[in-house]
Amino acid sequence: VEDIDISQFKVMKMENWKSLNVSYDEAINMICKLEMDLEKENKEIEKLKSRMDKSQHKYTKRIEKEVEQKRLEKRRNQSNSKLVDHLKDDLKKKDDTLKRLKDQIKSYKCQVSDMNHQKRQKDRELSETKIQLHHALLELKQEKQIVERLMSE
Repeated sequence: VEDIDISQFKVMKMENWKSLNVSYDEAINMICKLEMDLEKENKEIEKLKSRMDKSQHKYTKRIEKEVEQKRLEKRRNQSNSKLVDHLKDDLKKKDDTLKRLKDQIKSYKCQVSDMNHQKRQKDRELSETKIQLHHALLELKQEKQIVERLMSE
């Protein structure tokens, strides 16, 4: 039995099988072989489709996971940005409060300095008054002694 090019056989019409110089049984065997080959090819195609579907599913899942991660990262960055803005606002308020308190402290220091100056001034005046009173008292004692001496004479 000669090997016959199966691709030729596929193209021929069924009524032309006799022109291949093969018997009816050989033609049936060839048809069965072609059907088996076709079935094998279909199974291979199904396997490849299944593998392709699995690959595509894995790839799709991976892409979906990456997209979700990017979305979560974006949301986290937005939350962090809002938090940073809030913290900046809070820091600015605290900084303003600190400046105001520093100004108040400076004002109080000036007031205390003025009050200390006034106190020193009053202390000097009081010391001078004490000295004047002491001198006046001494003069009065002397005058008293003079008056007492004059009276006793």
